Amino acid sequence: MSDSIQTNAALRKFDGKPSFRAAFPQAMQHVLAMLIGNITPPMLIAGTCGLTVEEKIMLTQAAMIIGGITTLLQLFPVFGFGMRLPNVMGVAFAYMPILTVIGQQYGIAAIFGSQLIAGFASIFIGMFIGKIRRFFPPIVSGTVVMSIGLSAAAGVLVGKAIGSEQMDLAKQYARRMILLSVFVTSAASFAMFLLRHTIVGAMSLGPEARGYLDYMLLILVFYSLAQAVNTPIIVGVLRGGGDTRFGLILEAAALWMGSILMGAVGAFVWKLPVKAVFTLLMLDEFIKCPFALWRYKSRVWLKNLTR
Repeated sequence: MSDSIQTNAALRKFDGKPSFRAAFPQAMQHVLAMLIGNITPPMLIAGTCGLTVEEKIMLTQAAMIIGGITTLLQLFPVFGFGMRLPNVMGVAFAYMPILTVIGQQYGIAAIFGSQLIAGFASIFIGMFIGKIRRFFPPIVSGTVVMSIGLSAAAGVLVGKAIGSEQMDLAKQYARRMILLSVFVTSAASFAMFLLRHTIVGAMSLGPEARGYLDYMLLILVFYSLAQAVNTPIIVGVLRGGGDTRFGLILEAAALWMGSILMGAVGAFVWKLPVKAVFTLLMLDEFIKCPFALWRYKSRVWLKNLTR
């Protein structure tokens, strides 16, 4: 009994040394959980872009090798990179639309090149996360993560139903996941609305900064509701049906030709106050909403990519 307790304790310590018998099943659990999620995106991208067999293998192997390297960096930090935790890393489905478009037009070399540049850009942005983290309390970041999770589930369910030629079932899955996202996000947004004064009060800010933060949280309440509609449609339903190009164009247009452009004009041309500029910068989800709903109702995303 004491040996079992010591083994369990060792498994929960970073510097613990559990026996091979205890460590091996834990390690395999992580590897197997990571494997499918890590090889699926490169395989889908390669298939959609019509890459050769050699390029498919190269893309998949690159995903596995980089996943292994970043996992080791998380375990054994180098120059400040890594969290010193046993966190298994891998690729993400979120980048599939843009990588698919890049691969279709420019090939596998452009896929690798764009990922390399994006990696350095992410490192640069990550250097400033600590300074802005206080403006995103757990209820905000948790809502975003939950919305993305529901969207990923919607993509899997819809894609599986379409692949098996069950179009009516795909429609049911899409509708249910959108409604679930809206329902859960509405509850979280309502909680954020009620707790926003408490959140602001917990910050060591001056009166003006408190006013700004309170207003930002109020805008985020409505922003999250629009995001609850857009994310399961664009990230889940449309991707599940292979309609990735529309989502890419809509998101890029709403962001760069919509909210960012209006925010820049409002700040530098119209000289609007801070709250008004912030409101303009948060309009991208509201701009996307009618177009996303129109695309969802058009049913053009019901395309079987396996045939």
